[in-house]
Amino acid sequence: MSSSFQLDLRTPSNVQFLVEDASQEWTFPESSFDFIHIRGLGGSILDWLSLLKQCYKALRPGGQIEVSECRNHFCCDDDSYPVDSHTSKWSIEHGRIARQTGLVFDIFPYLDGWIRGVGFTGVENVEEVAPFGTWPKDKKLKLRGLYNLAQLDRALDSFTVALFTQVGGWKLEDVQTTLTAVKNELKSNKMHLYTHYSFAVGRKPR
Repeated sequence: MSSSFQLDLRTPSNVQFLVEDASQEWTFPESSFDFIHIRGLGGSILDWLSLLKQCYKALRPGGQIEVSECRNHFCCDDDSYPVDSHTSKWSIEHGRIARQTGLVFDIFPYLDGWIRGVGFTGVENVEEVAPFGTWPKDKKLKLRGLYNLAQLDRALDSFTVALFTQVGGWKLEDVQTTLTAVKNELKSNKMHLYTHYSFAVGRKPR
């Protein structure tokens, strides 16, 4: 079942917001959309092929799908990322617990095959470096790192709290202590860490 709502008076009259469970059977008629954008669902979908098949069905011929994800890994090209850092320990523990769920958190390596596998053509994949913090010398990367750091508080919590407490058996206070330490490390600019923003685009044949 879906519900609809309007955000505020500034919402355009031809825009409607719907709340549905994307993993359930879609209620939209076949060939309803010209464009479908999926963002930030890594670790949330058990059956990606089923979801992408529904996207394919709901798109009109010639319609386009775009899947955008911020990958959940840390990369470092120098020795500024100690193995005993809170961030490293969190990353290892997150990977260990995530594997117990059967969910795929880092979906980008699989997207090309999945999207092609359900029938999309002209698939293109792009990755962009996304630093954590303003440590890069390049002005564009520095600004990107500033924005990436700004969304860190909520992003880390959303990727961690439920997973660690409900699956990993952690106490909430221990999770919160760990996350505070990780955030402080990343905000310090002492570790030259980055991840990748990834984009996969495909088109339904006409």
